Amino acid sequence: MRVTKLMLLFLVGTIASYCLGHDFSKNNISIDHPWSKPTPPISKYGVAYFNIKNSGASADNLLKVQIPKYIADSASLHDVVHDGDIVRMRELIDGKTIPANSVVEFQPGGSHVMLEGLKKPIKLGDKFTIELIFKKAGSVPVEIWVEDKKAPKKVLHAH
Repeated sequence: MRVTKLMLLFLVGTIASYCLGHDFSKNNISIDHPWSKPTPPISKYGVAYFNIKNSGASADNLLKVQIPKYIADSASLHDVVHDGDIVRMRELIDGKTIPANSVVEFQPGGSHVMLEGLKKPIKLGDKFTIELIFKKAGSVPVEIWVEDKKAPKKVLHAH
């Protein structure tokens, strides 16, 4: 009886983790655990993070991000560049290369999607969809979950 209960608990846990671990795929591209931070009430800017896995034999390029106008005016790709003690954010006008058989992280302190002109604050528990546009894989709709994750140590930003 004890073994049956343990097996049932394991099965329920496996199914729950599968359902909660949200990821999105198309062709050789998969997007793992897309998330955003809650924003302050008056902020017009937000961010989105995720990991992109390219399981293909050739590189792909994340060209741009589209966001519904009821969420924000626009969304753009950014990288963080370290210049001595100063950290600068730069827009990736030509997109971001996703090398073959690799994972590229979009996480705090690094690459990210900047949400510009938010229509209302992003609140803990919210969900919204963005569309990642790749050169080869095409359009990949991704649902962003707003979570309360802690960022790495604080850095100075200069635009």
